[in-house]
Amino acid sequence: MGCAGSKSERKWDLPESIDVTQEISRENNKLTEAKESKPSTKAEPNQRSDSTLRTMRERSGSTGSIDWNIPDQDDTIELSMEPSEASPLIELQQILTVDWDLIDVLVPLVPTTEVDKFVQGMVLLLTPNGKILQFLERIINIEVKEANSAGSLFRSNSMVSKTMKLYSTLVGKDLLRKTIADHVELILKDTHSFEVDPQALSPDEDLLKNREHLRNTCSKILRSIFDSQEDSPPEIHQICKLLQTKVAAKFPGSAQSCIGGFLFLRFFCPAIFTPVAFGMAEGTISPKAQRGLTLVTRTLQNVANNLTFGNKDLSMGFLDDFIQDNFSACQDYFDEMARIPSKPKKPVVPEIAREDLRKSMDNVLKICRTLRPILERDHSPASFMPKLSHVYFVVDSLDEKMRLQQELAAKQEEDRKAKASKRTFSVLNTQRKNTTTIAPPVVPLNPTYSPATTGNPQ
Repeated sequence: MGCAGSKSERKWDLPESIDVTQEISRENNKLTEAKESKPSTKAEPNQRSDSTLRTMRERSGSTGSIDWNIPDQDDTIELSMEPSEASPLIELQQILTVDWDLIDVLVPLVPTTEVDKFVQGMVLLLTPNGKILQFLERIINIEVKEANSAGSLFRSNSMVSKTMKLYSTLVGKDLLRKTIADHVELILKDTHSFEVDPQALSPDEDLLKNREHLRNTCSKILRSIFDSQEDSPPEIHQICKLLQTKVAAKFPGSAQSCIGGFLFLRFFCPAIFTPVAFGMAEGTISPKAQRGLTLVTRTLQNVANNLTFGNKDLSMGFLDDFIQDNFSACQDYFDEMARIPSKPKKPVVPEIAREDLRKSMDNVLKICRTLRPILERDHSPASFMPKLSHVYFVVDSLDEKMRLQQELAAKQEEDRKAKASKRTFSVLNTQRKNTTTIAPPVVPLNPTYSPATTGNPQ
């Protein structure tokens, strides 16, 4: 679903709001606590602390024409990785972001079937060193440049949409909890029906009461969202600022629609529609509660798009005045979210598990290898070839390092199992040696018989 500058009919595509389970489950992976070690001088890429890599989030004062207003704070992300594992990570981060030329050439060539893996890899790789927003800016530039109309921007399968969705989920978990979690819990526990389709009403339900219940619920959630600006992490503001700046430069009047698409379709609405995936509910949701979540989600998305139900859904038409009454406040909210707060906010530092980082490196390297023949043959100007050769020299080196690491890890695991097996055998052998077998006494069948007796028993 794209964004447009004028009112046009849009299809509500619920399935794209529920493909979040794999993304969110990664948030449950926590870093192993490591001993803090802060070097006094800037370390070279191959110099690491003995047990933990601490990468400082690099803060550039500006990116292009955008004033990020990011505070200069000692914010770090703990990467629970051994030095040998951390070195390839840093090298890959550096080669991908040294001047962004590789990204500009690589992104348009990533196959559709590999976009999810590429996005996941880039988000997890570039979040630790604070480069993810610069990556997002580059791919927004690419999509805006190639777009013929604002309505084609940031559809559900675009790399920009997937990147915004995954990254906002990582940094916006607390915002979702503070803003909508309580409302979702009330819907799940609510005994009052949200059904507003006359054909689906039970005999004991009141249509007018159900309509009012749905309207009031939507109004409360909207108010919580509008009032959440102070709780919004700086990264969410920065994404909105990027959308406003880049889209307005080419498609004036369309920026708010794109901001609304991000905030509602990619962020708030998926959490409302699938609360289990976002950690705001457990177990199976009843059909009655799911119907309420669905109707609320549809209504909020129409408010964000300023689209009335009209003749497209007669059962929801009673909410058209509600949509129109709240659209102005919604636009004001979008404008506020696109402003970088004058008082700097502390950046959100999400935790990323070691296994996810390993998988991310592997996925990105695989895609780089797949695209290598295409880049070398068809898509690289002569001036880019020396740089491309260097890129793949680094990629080949990383491949070799990761292969050696995997072999070393496998050998260490074999040695560990062998030692454990040897210890177990030694313990059992010792137990056998220390155990004395005592033969049971022989009890004669005839109690009057004695071996010393030579005659017949008495």
